[in-house]
Amino acid sequence: MMEGQTKRETEKQRINAIIFDLDGLLIDSEPVWNDAYVKFISVKGLPDEPAVSSHFRGMGIKEIVGIWKKEYGLEGEIDQLAAEYRSCLYGLILEPGRLKLMDGATVLLEKLKGKYVLGVATSGHRDEMARKILGLLGVENYFDQIISGDDVTHGKPAPDVYLESARKIAQRPINCLALEDSVNGVLSGKASGMKVIGVNADEKLRQQLQEAGADEVYSTLGDVRL
Repeated sequence: MMEGQTKRETEKQRINAIIFDLDGLLIDSEPVWNDAYVKFISVKGLPDEPAVSSHFRGMGIKEIVGIWKKEYGLEGEIDQLAAEYRSCLYGLILEPGRLKLMDGATVLLEKLKGKYVLGVATSGHRDEMARKILGLLGVENYFDQIISGDDVTHGKPAPDVYLESARKIAQRPINCLALEDSVNGVLSGKASGMKVIGVNADEKLRQQLQEAGADEVYSTLGDVRL
């Protein structure tokens, strides 16, 4: 009886699917996001206050816009403002040479393909744009499913996008692993019930990922061990 229980518990916790965050984890897009941030707040006359913007990393665009509306009285509908922010972003992100994969990304994807169901859960892009970006970088075909924060009610740090990812690939969250580079992403993955690995080259940020609940923390995707 004890042996059977152990076997069932092992099967329950087995990782069958791995869900990647996109910006800052899979693709090196943070400099472009920073440029888009500066452009958007300049156009809208918003202040640049690090005490506020430091919490934006990994957060959904609609959530970011909502904070600007609450803190600074930014006028406009959230969906329209989010579209304007993305317009600033994509005017930069699609420039030749602006994007590249993070260190170790292709090596890790090659190791995982065929062994796990692979997905992407992004707060920053609609799924069609996420596919376009991955296609431009030559890695779209590695992924079985792409879920956008726009497909759910609440973006990261809420668990919605990871719960929807698990549902779409017919897996329970306990059988999924999330890879994240931000505190908001880690909080989202853990709240969904998934195991979460944090990946960030910055030592201070790695410590923050660990404090947020990441089960393991690495410097690059190439260092990740499963």
